[in-house]
Order: sequence, then C-alpha cells, then structure tokens
Amino acid sequence: MAGHICRPLLSICNPQYKGNSFRRREKNNGKWFNYGGDKLWPLPEGRQDEQHWAGPASDPLDDGEYQLMVVSHNSTCAVRLDGPADPVTGLQYSPQIQHRQRFTANSFHAVMKNATGHPIRWSVQSVTQYDTADSTGSGFNRDFWAFTPSIRRAPTSMDQVRAGLADDPSFNIADGLFLLHWQYLENEIWLDSTAGAGSPWRTIRLAYAY
Repeated sequence: MAGHICRPLLSICNPQYKGNSFRRREKNNGKWFNYGGDKLWPLPEGRQDEQHWAGPASDPLDDGEYQLMVVSHNSTCAVRLDGPADPVTGLQYSPQIQHRQRFTANSFHAVMKNATGHPIRWSVQSVTQYDTADSTGSGFNRDFWAFTPSIRRAPTSMDQVRAGLADDPSFNIADGLFLLHWQYLENEIWLDSTAGAGSPWRTIRLAYAY
C-alpha cells in the first residue's frame, strides 16, 4: 500500500492507476505515478541541493510500501499507515485516520519522524487532489470552496505567492479566514496563519485534478 489515501466523497484517485501496482524497476526509472488522493510531501521542494526534496517522485515517501495497523476498533475507529524510511531525506511518515461513531467527519493526524541517527531539518505539506468536476462531467464545479485561518486582512497582503497571480479573483479574506472560490486557475500561495502546530505557514496549491 503506497502512501496515498483516498477520502470518500472528497479526494479523487486516478482511475488510470486504481488497483494497480508497479515494479520497483519502473519506479526507479524516475517516473512519478500520480495516484491522486491525499499524501504527505517534504518541503522545501527543488533539485538544487540535498536540502530540497526532488519530487514529486515515486520514492519511499510517496510510493513506498506502507503497513496498515488497526489502532482502535470501538466507538472510535482508527487505522495508521507506517511508511518506510527514506534514505535520501531521512524521513519516515505515519499518517493516521480516525472516525467516530455518529459523526460525519473524519480526522487525520500525521507523524513525521527522523529515521536517521543525526539531526535533519524538513517541513511537511499535506497534498490532496479533489474531484472538481461538476455533476454532469462537462465542466468544473463552480461551487467549490476552501477555507483556512489567516491573520491577514486582505489577499493582496499575503506573504508568499509562489506561482500564479497575486490578484487572483479566486482569493478573498473575511472574518479571519482565507477563502478560495476555485475558478479553474492554477496557483500556489503560502498563508501566514497561527493555525496548526509548529509552523505559521500553510500552503494551498490550486490545480485541476485530472
């Protein structure tokens, strides 16, 4: 089992690869198999030195063999996926999915571990691909929204627009929330936020799923 989780009704798995597995020789040729769904990737990305993750790639973090473990099976059901250690970055991921009875929401918790015997420094991003098509399949869903906390008062004051338009009409901020009304535009932004543990940065990537 690779480190990709398909959340029912939310994320989308690439039908081209659904139910398929690939030989390690094929993965070592440098091809990335975009299974879709939800996955964890290291930051920063890049190929300029060993302090950057040269992904997306079919490496142990993205496409390794994850072991499934049942954590609890009562009023709260939880499973954990323990991934292999990556010799390049020194990282090891263990995402956990939890569902409580009589609740419609699932919770996701991920642990990033230093699998080496020396200090390393990485950040982590959760990347999810959504099905943004409309119900007819003839266009994109014009009612697709996303929200995340932000300490900024206007989209134009965001600290890092990594790709795309700084004045993207998809962006807005209201009542302490960054609002994304997706309009079939590709972009990547870093938001200054106090939400989350440890890091003030939250990354949103906008792109068509398939």
